[in-house]
Amino acid sequence: MTIAFPSVSFTRHPIDLEADPLNPYKELGGEMGVRALVDRFYDLMDTSTGAAAIRAMHQPDLAEMRERLSLFLCGWLGGPQLHTDRYGPICMRTVHAPFEIDARTGDAWSRCMSDALEDCALGETTRDALRTAFTRTASMLVNAKRPEALKPQARRTGDLGK
Repeated sequence: MTIAFPSVSFTRHPIDLEADPLNPYKELGGEMGVRALVDRFYDLMDTSTGAAAIRAMHQPDLAEMRERLSLFLCGWLGGPQLHTDRYGPICMRTVHAPFEIDARTGDAWSRCMSDALEDCALGETTRDALRTAFTRTASMLVNAKRPEALKPQARRTGDLGK
């Protein structure tokens, strides 16, 4: 089975839904399934203490973010380009540039999305492929270094080889 979804580059990847019926958008159940995934993701982000830093980057009311991510993911997962049609094309790095995203924040985002995928009616192959794609996406958006407290200690010259 071949699963078609765009690469992490976020370039527009037109998928002929008639010629390629196996894609994540269709497997999720179309727009309603994508919206269910996004709602579960934001519910998890809203309640997970491990996601507090990423939750703090959002407005108190998540309605607009739920809508925009749903529209974006419809196209990214192989469905209609709803976000592009409504808002025009976006650059993910530019959209996220105002926020300090470190590896820990990216990991928290990935965990919420991974947990949300577990609640979707997806085949294991699709779920694993999406988990990988979302994790790569979160890693790509990291724009801040680790806090000093988490950096590995520099080794002294005399410690080399031990």
